[in-house]
Amino acid sequence: MTTIKTIGRYCVTDENGYIKNDSDIQKIDTKYLEVIDKVKEKYLHFWEIIFTAFIFEGQYHVV
Repeated sequence: MTTIKTIGRYCVTDENGYIKNDSDIQKIDTKYLEVIDKVKEKYLHFWEIIFTAFIFEGQYHVV
């Protein structure tokens, strides 16, 4: 049987229903800080062309 894990959270919205950016380094689980640092080291020299980087459970995707 498939089980669905409860992970993540709902995004905070403003009075118009738009998603608010409430991101903060303090909210990142410390187990992910090492991979975040590695991604930053590897891609920081591309900062002019990188729009965003997504890191999900140890995997990363740079756009």
